[in-house]
Amino acid sequence: MPTSQHPSPTLRDCVYGQAVGDALGVPYEFRARGTFECTGMVGHGSHNQPAGTWSDDTSMALATCDSIRATGRIDVRDMRERFVRWYREGAYTVSGLFDIGGTTADALSSGRGRAGERDNGNGSLMRISARRPSTRACSRVHALVGSAARVSTVSR
Repeated sequence: MPTSQHPSPTLRDCVYGQAVGDALGVPYEFRARGTFECTGMVGHGSHNQPAGTWSDDTSMALATCDSIRATGRIDVRDMRERFVRWYREGAYTVSGLFDIGGTTADALSSGRGRAGERDNGNGSLMRISARRPSTRACSRVHALVGSAARVSTVSR
């Protein structure tokens, strides 16, 4: 099996960390800073989800990782298909889709992102860990930025 099909321990640990951190935050999403204290993995809260449920950020990061693993490269068409499966079928979720931003829903429904200066949020940054730079890629910053931008346009 090619190396690209086995995530490095660093990437795997990064994705696990993202999922755990995301699941810790889901019950408090949209709450004002200072109005809650997260002391452990709890359920319900903002989205009435069971403890350990991650959000769209982790689901889309998993879809991104799965696409890169399957294709061995950044393939925005394949990523978009996986994102649509998440949106329509609940793929890459704990127990189904429970929240999606308007910009993402619009982009996945229409097949293209929005072009306005204020149309793009931070969601695409939440899954960038799947596109971590290697030592060789660090010397090609423009190529890395270009591929990250292509991944971002799928849902923004």
